[in-house]
Amino acid sequence: KASSRARGLAAAAAAGDSAESSEPNVSRARSLLSAPNPFRTARMLQESGYSSWQAYGVLALLYLGVFVVELLVLYFGARMWLGQGAGAGDDDGDIGEEIHEEF
Repeated sequence: KASSRARGLAAAAAAGDSAESSEPNVSRARSLLSAPNPFRTARMLQESGYSSWQAYGVLALLYLGVFVVELLVLYFGARMWLGQGAGAGDDDGDIGEEIHEEF
């Protein structure tokens, strides 16, 4: 990222512009922990040839898909963490039947 900034500043200097006037054109580094901007993503999709409906439709499907995957991870993670794996529910019924048969 530093080399791309240096190339941008070198190109501006070669064009005769001062480094200060070309500073807004240089994109700043974004953190992976920063919140995504869906409107910026939609704008970029529209600039790539998608219509407005298509861009927002792709984003809606993406967000819906991620939400469903998160729910599935939570569901299966809770089942494993709470010990309700395969066959755990069958044992409870057997214990009750054995007690009933003994009396």
